[in-house]
Amino acid sequence: MAQQTGKAINRPAPATSKPSVGSVSVAGTVGSRPRRDVVETIWVLFCSIRFAIVLNLALALFAMLGTVIAQMPPGIQNFPTELNGFLDDARGRYGDVAGLMHWAGMFNLYNSLPFRMLVVLVVFGIVICTLNRWAPIMRLINKPTVRANENFLNSLSERAQFRSVPLDMQAAEQSVLAGFKKSGYRVLTERADDGQTLFLYADRQRWSKVVTFVSHAALVLLILTAAGMTNFGWREQSVNFYPGQPVNVGHGTDFSVRQDKFSIDYYSDGTTVKEYKNTLTVVEDGKDVLTKTPCATKGSTSSLSATSPSCT
Repeated sequence: MAQQTGKAINRPAPATSKPSVGSVSVAGTVGSRPRRDVVETIWVLFCSIRFAIVLNLALALFAMLGTVIAQMPPGIQNFPTELNGFLDDARGRYGDVAGLMHWAGMFNLYNSLPFRMLVVLVVFGIVICTLNRWAPIMRLINKPTVRANENFLNSLSERAQFRSVPLDMQAAEQSVLAGFKKSGYRVLTERADDGQTLFLYADRQRWSKVVTFVSHAALVLLILTAAGMTNFGWREQSVNFYPGQPVNVGHGTDFSVRQDKFSIDYYSDGTTVKEYKNTLTVVEDGKDVLTKTPCATKGSTSSLSATSPSCT
């Protein structure tokens, strides 16, 4: 903000008088701070920087725990044998506390209720902070305050003051306006009531202030998308097959997948794996409707998508 004043306005200090006992009582009653309602209390809490720091530290702590503590493989809850084996390994590592950790969701941290509640609080805090800052920033962009008092100008860390400039107010105004506009600034002016003081406000790239809203919206969409991928739609990360035993796909489907044969081909050295072959059959209403032998090289995945039983 740039301002140029031609004459300082000196205002007399307000007269003070010794208050009476009665006036002190009335002032204390009128000046008492009204009690906040629940909505205002929640609003102020989520606008607090300290509370935002606490939420982010808690989120970072959960992320750290999810990295340090071994998490369950996705989909293992649908396989009791593998789940019991994972819990046995956890008891060997954490002792009797493993049962409590399993109950608290520490082995499935990112799908636990506390973590999801924390994510909801973080998103809610971002939305509240964005709404709280929207009006002031838009007012600063569209209708900034041009006039400022001397105390505000004196409190600025970077300021310049010129005295005894051999220019009248109109010439000085035209010179300053030309300099700012040449550098691409938007300049707003306002004259004081006495006509002897001129206030100037200059800024540029004012719409860059809305970038903070774009970053907030991107963060909220990222969190909501990550949560939505868990709750809407599905993709199995891992499925355990046993020879000849159909595995129900679930997720509202009415078919199962059965493993009929599994084999491994090696290179000529006899130890390096060339490819895996796994014959899978789709079973629907008790009938085999699709058989496929997808093959995969080491480190890749296979899919069941064709009707031919050949390996492709």
